Parts: sequence; structure tokens; C-alpha cells
Amino acid sequence: MGSAFSKKKKEKKTMERDKMNRRLSVAGGGDTDSQYSGAGDPQAHQGQNSEKFSNSLLRYASLSNAGYGPDGGKKTNQDSYVSVGEWGDATVSVFAVFDGHGSVGHTVSQYCKKKWPEHMDKSLMKSETQNPGNGDAITKMLEKSFNETNRNLEKDRQIDSSLSGTTAVGGVVYGPPGRRKVAM
Repeated sequence: MGSAFSKKKKEKKTMERDKMNRRLSVAGGGDTDSQYSGAGDPQAHQGQNSEKFSNSLLRYASLSNAGYGPDGGKKTNQDSYVSVGEWGDATVSVFAVFDGHGSVGHTVSQYCKKKWPEHMDKSLMKSETQNPGNGDAITKMLEKSFNETNRNLEKDRQIDSSLSGTTAVGGVVYGPPGRRKVAM
């Protein structure tokens, strides 16, 4: 009889722990002093990171929280993000989330976080802000920047991404007050 009670107690504890461990892991980063959040922060994948930004055109917050493994222990946070409230101009903001997976998913997502902005065309975004079109040019630039980052990752021999990777989504909020647009 004692074992039946202890088994129920264990099941209840497991259910409570599982419920408690369900977390939304959205992003990773947090170094607001760099060009893009969390750049060069080797600890960014280990715990919780957050950031807030506000200007006259935009207000946002980012949060990253490491998840839990089946044993209840903290997992490595494999998510990273880029969030730049003013990308070369107060009317241009850039955002992306990199959801890492696999044994080196955190390394892959950090690589993409660092390298993806390097492939973006700031002058194109500024000109589109001054004369907003339908966003096609920015959408094509975003697609090209993600593809270029992926090609460079595949060539980088310091990261074995054969069984790891990252799922990415990004966009640009741009335009003057009253005519803001989002391109993805």
C-alpha cells in the first residue's frame, strides 16, 4: 500500500513539475549596448535575457528564457534574437528570432544572430522609409540576407551544423509616422 501512495505522489510531482516547466522560449540576447542585442555575449544562451526599447515611433520588449529537460533541469537556451529599434535611422527597426535545435543549436542561432545583420542593406531600408513603396524591395532584401547567412554557415567549418540548425523569422518595421509598414 505504501508503494501505491508514493507512486501517486511521484506522478503528481511529475505533473506539477511538467506544468511548471512549460515556458515560452522566444528569444536570446540582451546586450543593448551593441549594434544588435546580445552580440558577443557568450552567456546569452544560458538563462533568461530581456530587453526593452522605446522611441517616439515604437515600443517593444524581448524575453528569452531557457527551458527545462525531462529531468527538470535547465536546458541550454538555444534561441537568439536581433532587435534593433533604430537601424541607422529612427524610422527603421529590425527584428529576427533564431530558434536553435540540435546539439549545437545555440551556436548556430548565435552565429545567425551575429552574421544576418551584416547582409542587410541599410541604404535600401532608409530610401524605402523616405519613399515607402509596397515593401517588395525590403522583402527581397530580407530573403537574400537569410539565404546568404545560410550559405555562409554551411561554409563555416568551425560549426558542425549537419545535425543542428535554427529556424528563423525576421522583419523590418519602417516608414514615417502615420505610414508605418512591416516587411517580412
